[in-house]
Amino acid sequence: MQKICVVHLARAGNGFEPFRNFLNSYSLHPAGLEHELLLVFKGFKETNAVQDYLIEARRFKPKYFIMSDFGFDLRAYWLACQLFPHKVFCFLNSFSELLANDWLRKLFAGLETPGVGVAGATASSESMYTNVFIQRQLMVRPSFARKVWTPIRLLLWRFFFQPFPNPHLRTNGIIITQEMMVKIWPRFVMTKRGAYLFENGKNSLTRRIQRHGRRPVLVGRDGRIFEIENWGTSNTFRQGKQENLLVADNQTRQYDRAEDGEKKYLTEVAWGKDHTQASNHC
Repeated sequence: MQKICVVHLARAGNGFEPFRNFLNSYSLHPAGLEHELLLVFKGFKETNAVQDYLIEARRFKPKYFIMSDFGFDLRAYWLACQLFPHKVFCFLNSFSELLANDWLRKLFAGLETPGVGVAGATASSESMYTNVFIQRQLMVRPSFARKVWTPIRLLLWRFFFQPFPNPHLRTNGIIITQEMMVKIWPRFVMTKRGAYLFENGKNSLTRRIQRHGRRPVLVGRDGRIFEIENWGTSNTFRQGKQENLLVADNQTRQYDRAEDGEKKYLTEVAWGKDHTQASNHC
């Protein structure tokens, strides 16, 4: 059994195309390290429903299991950790596409850095609490319902989320040991808000790692390992042309497709106004 398990989540609700796109990128870009590929089929009614997926992936000789669509990606990753006794897990969601050769070797080098507890391909300083203020400023003629709901939302979000800057690794394209997962991973995530909280709330993956005396790091396409204070200049998630991005997904593609105005907004919520202004001069 290989030391590293690469887990790719395939959701029935997302259709076949994202799965094919992932496999194409997996075939095009060698991982650079030996590993076992594990496919998690989420929300498929029966074994026959995944046969086309398995045929498409057969050249990679993956392991797989099927689970219900109950819960979110985090539950699928936890089940993988429980069912397969690998020492290290790398998690890639349904919309992931690998962008460079040696992608796994680069992520693993980040994880192997002394004092590191998790390494990831994308990060942000976004705060869902601060976003409410930004959205309120952008409202031209808010409805009565929006005027009433916004102050309530601010009170709720202040309880759950840190204000900007709120540096955190996103939960796609991360690599972590099974030992650390057992210590920090949530057993049950019942709501979308719960998933948001684990990614960027006050008790996020990043903060749990830090409370265990470890550091989270970001890894670029060029193999550089970025400490938390340098995430905003890594040219990865929602920065410039994202030219140093190692793993793409639906959020990074949203930024790529965005018009200049939307791009500016996405950069601002992720990294702040100062970063937006600096990017405009690059």
